[in-house]
Amino acid sequence: MFGRMMNETLGRWHFWLTVHRRVLRVHAMHYLGLAGNVRRYSAFTDEYLQPLIPLHRFITIAALFTGAVQLIFLFNLIRSRLRGPKAPDNPWEATTLEWSTRRAAAR
Repeated sequence: MFGRMMNETLGRWHFWLTVHRRVLRVHAMHYLGLAGNVRRYSAFTDEYLQPLIPLHRFITIAALFTGAVQLIFLFNLIRSRLRGPKAPDNPWEATTLEWSTRRAAAR
């Protein structure tokens, strides 16, 4: 987007931490649904839902961690914008049309 390459190591860390935490959240929410958790309730007064409160806390912490991981992306974006190496015309060596038209337009 800025004509500069982002740090690949930071990109990999961002991707895998985001995917890992997302999977943890989704599986925990799936388990909650199977356990009979009622959606859109602000407080759980039924006794059979009380044991599920720690799982709700886990989901909240995992979601906050996922949000914090997005700071890796933001740092990588700003760092590459300021000091990243210049990107070549076709950095991924793609053979699709949009890359061929970009080279033709640059000539």
